[in-house]
Amino acid sequence: MSCRLYTINNSFLKVKSFFRISVGRNAFEEITTIRNRVRNLKSYLSTQQLRDVNKVKQLIEECEQALSKFRYELKKSTQSLIHDEVALWQECSVFEDKVKGWKQGPDSAKPKNSNSDAGIAVTLDLNLPSQVCTYQHFLASTGGRTGGWTEFDHSTFLRIRRRILRSHPAAGFRKHSDRTGHGGNVDALLAGDTAESFFDEVAAVLPSKTPEMVKEHEHWWISFQKFEADNKAAVEYWKAQKNSEKVEVTPAAASSGATTSPKKLNDQGSAQIHFRERQRAKVEAWRANKRRELEEKREAEVALQRARYEAEEQKRQARMNSLRAKLEDFVKRREQIVASRAEYRAVHERAGRAARRELCALISARIQERNERILRTRSANRTSQKTADSGRQQRIEHAQSMLIVSPSRDPSRLLSPTKSWKAHVDISSVGVNITGVGLSALSCRRAIPTWRAGLNS
Repeated sequence: MSCRLYTINNSFLKVKSFFRISVGRNAFEEITTIRNRVRNLKSYLSTQQLRDVNKVKQLIEECEQALSKFRYELKKSTQSLIHDEVALWQECSVFEDKVKGWKQGPDSAKPKNSNSDAGIAVTLDLNLPSQVCTYQHFLASTGGRTGGWTEFDHSTFLRIRRRILRSHPAAGFRKHSDRTGHGGNVDALLAGDTAESFFDEVAAVLPSKTPEMVKEHEHWWISFQKFEADNKAAVEYWKAQKNSEKVEVTPAAASSGATTSPKKLNDQGSAQIHFRERQRAKVEAWRANKRRELEEKREAEVALQRARYEAEEQKRQARMNSLRAKLEDFVKRREQIVASRAEYRAVHERAGRAARRELCALISARIQERNERILRTRSANRTSQKTADSGRQQRIEHAQSMLIVSPSRDPSRLLSPTKSWKAHVDISSVGVNITGVGLSALSCRRAIPTWRAGLNS
């Protein structure tokens, strides 16, 4: 049993390690794909100028698809693990009940022995044939018609046995072969690899049984069939003998009727009738007792099975409720995490938009300041250029005005003598009357040389 459990444990550990490796590898591949897509998106956002919005949308959709696929695979694996866990829990609960049945085996065997002792006493009192007594003693000492096994285990044993006998015609299987009285047919089942496979299969179906226990039960079943066949043969022989005795008694009574008195015959007949009635009453009492014991045993087994089923059902319901509560809690926490991530993403996006607006405003202010500075510089350059050009033009005009002489006449000097004339008059020895008519003669005019003074006249 321990070797078998060790083998099962090793196989389970191998399957578990393989499952972990495969699941871990798939999860690592999915996570690597998601990480690569996120890195591509980050690199694109950091290197590009966000001119191609469709490309960004495509990258984001690829990331979302990878995340959705990973979540679906994770949910699917979680559901399969929960299903396997429920199945394993049910099997473990059945095995636990079987182990409890092992512990309660000696206690439950005591009432069987007491009842069997009562049955033996009844059979001894009835003075039945030795085959019947042996059969009853065999049943009482080996745990009844199931060999100390439960009804379910014994019926499972018989079902697998019949199936193997049907699949092996060489074993001499015929209809109701399990109920034959000869062991030759069933001995063929205990030879070769067929017996080992049969014992292993029954032990695999019944966790509380080992191949050695199944083999012992097989030997018990063969002995049971033999004793049962002997019992039936003895009962049939006893019935036939009783019938023959009745047939012999009837002619003898008819021949001796002439010598025996009717009163004596009546007394003998009544005594035999009373004896048979007492025997029949004892047999009926024994049968009623056995029937009642079987009914009580069956009711106890049914009640025990019902209690076990109810306990298993309660455990299963409690387990399912706890799993359902855990699943609901997990879904709620997952929704909260998704909501918090969405809120964080929204806050991050708002903060990013605000930061971009501030950056755009700062950049536009700097650009405007630069443009104003450039305009001021250009305006100052133009003003200085104009000032330099105007100064240069003024200097040029001043120089030109210094080079070009444009004399002009004073109208007041046309009607008054000049200073030189006045000086000439003053220093002249002959006075000149400048008053009256002579004034016009003394008016300023072009000087005429003396040699031409008379040419015009």
